[in-house]
Amino acid sequence: MRKLNLKNKLFIFIFSIIVLGIVFILIESVKLSKKDDGSESIYTVSTNSVIYAEDSALVDTSSGGEIKKHWNNDYYFVSNDNRNVDIGLKSIVYEKAVEKVYIFGDNYSILSDGDLIKNVDKTEISNTNNTSFYKIKDRQYLVVSNEIYNEDKTIYTNKYLIVTLDKQGNASLLNDAINVKTINPLKLIFDNYVFDIANERLIVNEKAIDLKYINYLEVNQLKDKNIFGELALINPNQKRTATIIMKEICHFGVLDKESYEISIKKIQVLLHICVLNSSGKIEEAIWK
Repeated sequence: MRKLNLKNKLFIFIFSIIVLGIVFILIESVKLSKKDDGSESIYTVSTNSVIYAEDSALVDTSSGGEIKKHWNNDYYFVSNDNRNVDIGLKSIVYEKAVEKVYIFGDNYSILSDGDLIKNVDKTEISNTNNTSFYKIKDRQYLVVSNEIYNEDKTIYTNKYLIVTLDKQGNASLLNDAINVKTINPLKLIFDNYVFDIANERLIVNEKAIDLKYINYLEVNQLKDKNIFGELALINPNQKRTATIIMKEICHFGVLDKESYEISIKKIQVLLHICVLNSSGKIEEAIWK
């Protein structure tokens, strides 16, 4: 049997130490994962709080608990009686005792001068008597004010109101005092704001804001005689990469798929038949 020299013994020793170190790290990682699911505690929930999950469902907070953010960016309510409730990427909490509202997840606030502010992760609204307005996500908004009502005051509430629209434009109005669903066009009035819900349009101090496109990033401005949408003619299955928003009245010339294909075929036939060379003579060409 071949004897190992000092160099080989040293190599085996060092290799063994490395392997044992890796095994130790893996074991500790497994232990840690059992103790901690990768979530971060970001807020303690009292027993009289109201939690609205991303789908506006109410969450039982009778035992109190914590809101944690998981590695997948979802928020979870972990109750003191060991319930683990996924409340989604966006959620709203109302603390009755102190009359504070918290928004969990990125959102946009629309100021009284019409300016926009992007809020990240947790947003605290410490005074619900002061008017503010938030876009939580597409077709969902939060109104905060000491008075919130419609034009004939058949709907009247205060502090906060979650407004959610379905794809047909019907609205759901929700807080801890009311739960109303409407099928008719509705405008909410609060302080110097008017919220045209069906059209997702906010009027602030006579300045109109189209809320549908608040979270869109401007990548280009088209000028007179510019074109767009040509990729759809070439590859109709390609996913749309941008949305065109008009800031003023525009007039468009439209080329549909059928007309485009007819024009291309005519060009191909002409190029196949002839081409002019430098001396002006017609030569036969082959289109490839």
